[in-house]
Amino acid sequence: MTEPAMQLGRTGEADRGAAAVGAGSCGLRPDPAHGAPPRCWVIDATDWQRLEYACAVLRRYAISAHPALGADPETTGDRLRAAILARFPDADGAYLFWTVPDDEACFTPGGQLRAPLTVYRHGSGTDPAVRAALQLVALTAPPGPRPDTLTVRPRSGSFTPPDGI
Repeated sequence: MTEPAMQLGRTGEADRGAAAVGAGSCGLRPDPAHGAPPRCWVIDATDWQRLEYACAVLRRYAISAHPALGADPETTGDRLRAAILARFPDADGAYLFWTVPDDEACFTPGGQLRAPLTVYRHGSGTDPAVRAALQLVALTAPPGPRPDTLTVRPRSGSFTPPDGI
């Protein structure tokens, strides 16, 4: 669904595991088509990899989910909605993304969150789906600064995924 104006805006995604299926010390490469990744992968993966995995899960459920897309949230959201509706006129235009400036400010070069990341979303039923996808990778996103946002916060201290992951 990406068009030239909607390509990922940040270079170096591959360095941070943009495919979100990189094998860590557990040696597994999870597939978003099969639900929750293995616990060892969740522990080893960077925050960026885990967010990209959640985006891949959301895309399987018709939510156009993109990391580091566009610079301005309003313009990017309008373009995403228009692209979705042009391709699927009966859709509600559900999307999720974070901006390139937020990506650059919130992630270390190694893919760990160093500051809260604002994630923009739109579409009926998007919140429960986003929360469920994030839960698969041991992330949470409380309401953000605007009604159409959620905030993914960096880990604090040592990280152990909750039971069930």
